[in-house]
Amino acid sequence: MTSMTASSWDHITALLADPQLIHTEIDKRLQTAKHPIPLSLNTNGSKPHWPKRVRASPG
Repeated sequence: MTSMTASSWDHITALLADPQLIHTEIDKRLQTAKHPIPLSLNTNGSKPHWPKRVRASPG
């Protein structure tokens, strides 16, 4: 068994041993889904940079 596989199984067995960890993660994700962080708010205060759309040439 690789160390990654062993680590994954350790994490899974910990989750199964304490279902509250799963409930906490689900609640956190639901809150994020209900109140997403607007794209206009960046940590450095600048607006998000979106690349300009390039039109495909006909043909």
